[in-house]
Amino acid sequence: MADEARVRSVESLEYFRSALIVFHSKARKAVAHAEDAVKRGRYWVEQEMNIHWSQELKKRARKLAQAQAELLTARLSKYQDSVMLQEKLLRRAKEDMVEAETKLRHIKRWAREYDRVYDPAMKGLAHLGDYLEHDIPGAVAWMEQALKTLASYLERERPSGGAPAAPTDAEPEPATDSATPV
Repeated sequence: MADEARVRSVESLEYFRSALIVFHSKARKAVAHAEDAVKRGRYWVEQEMNIHWSQELKKRARKLAQAQAELLTARLSKYQDSVMLQEKLLRRAKEDMVEAETKLRHIKRWAREYDRVYDPAMKGLAHLGDYLEHDIPGAVAWMEQALKTLASYLERERPSGGAPAAPTDAEPEPATDSATPV
């Protein structure tokens, strides 16, 4: 028969279906984790680092002003060693100030460019999330229906326990005729 399928077992399909369900669960968690990581990164750049380097800039500006005042005081004093030490501390404070200004500029630039850099990845994650949310459950449901259909097909092909009994070798009883004398 040309329309007959040769289905012997559906175990492989059942295994694939269960593996697909496990993949679906793990992939959804991974996508959510990646989206959260991008959001945490944005918050870290825009908020935490911006606040940190703004405060650091203010602190270093105070240290610079203090170093300038101490250098002025040292110049007014009679000790030349103190002046050289204060000049060294002033140079160090200026370097620290330049570093803080540079870091703050970089943080502000990163905050502006963050979305441009991470938007393509976020769009890909959103697309994958939609796929996982809509297409995979549909595929699992389709597979369940296919498995049911194949299982019912296999049941029809197997001989059932209520098959007709085979003929026995015993001789049939002779029929009695009421018209014949005994």
